[in-house]
Amino acid sequence: MKRIEAIIDAEHLEEVNAALEEIGVHRILVTEVRGFIRKQIQASGLDRSGSFFFVPKCKLDISVVDAHLRRAAHAIFAASNTRVLVDGKLFLEDMESEFTPQWGSAQLNGVAS
Repeated sequence: MKRIEAIIDAEHLEEVNAALEEIGVHRILVTEVRGFIRKQIQASGLDRSGSFFFVPKCKLDISVVDAHLRRAAHAIFAASNTRVLVDGKLFLEDMESEFTPQWGSAQLNGVAS
């Protein structure tokens, strides 16, 4: 299994959710977060540190099987791409295990216990 952590612009959440549902990803954990941006102000030819801005973002945590990783990552990129550098990030990592407390079971390397 793979874990995808995506930071996207909050206004693209519905598009990303729809794109993921189209490929069969139906469980997404969404957290509202804020991205930090420092705006530079040019005055008299000198750059000065300006105001700090916190822009609304969404952090998505998604678990997918290895076979769906590329499709899920592509769906997130396609639905949230604004071609602006600070609009988001995508982190991919291996998951060693997944626990489901509701059912009292655990998946350890693909073997139910």
